Amino acid sequence: DVLFQIGLLTGICLTAILGVSFGSLATLFTQDLEVLQVVRTGVLFVSASQPFNALAYVFDGLHYGVSDFPYAALSM
Repeated sequence: DVLFQIGLLTGICLTAILGVSFGSLATLFTQDLEVLQVVRTGVLFVSASQPFNALAYVFDGLHYGVSDFPYAALSM
C-alpha cells in the first residue's frame, strides 16, 4: 500500500515536472511554432501516462522481488 502511494506520487511529480519544463526545453531544439505544437500534443500524452508508468514499475519490482516470475511472464 505504501509502495503504491509512493509510485503514484512519483508519477504525479513526473507529470508536473514534464508539464512545467516542456516549454523551455523544447525551444532549445527548435523555434518552429508548428513543430512545437505537434510535439506539445505528444508531450501531453506522455505526461498523462507518467502515473501509470510509475505504478507499472512498482508492480514489476514487487513481482520480481518475490520471485513471481510466472506472473511477470504472463503479464508481458
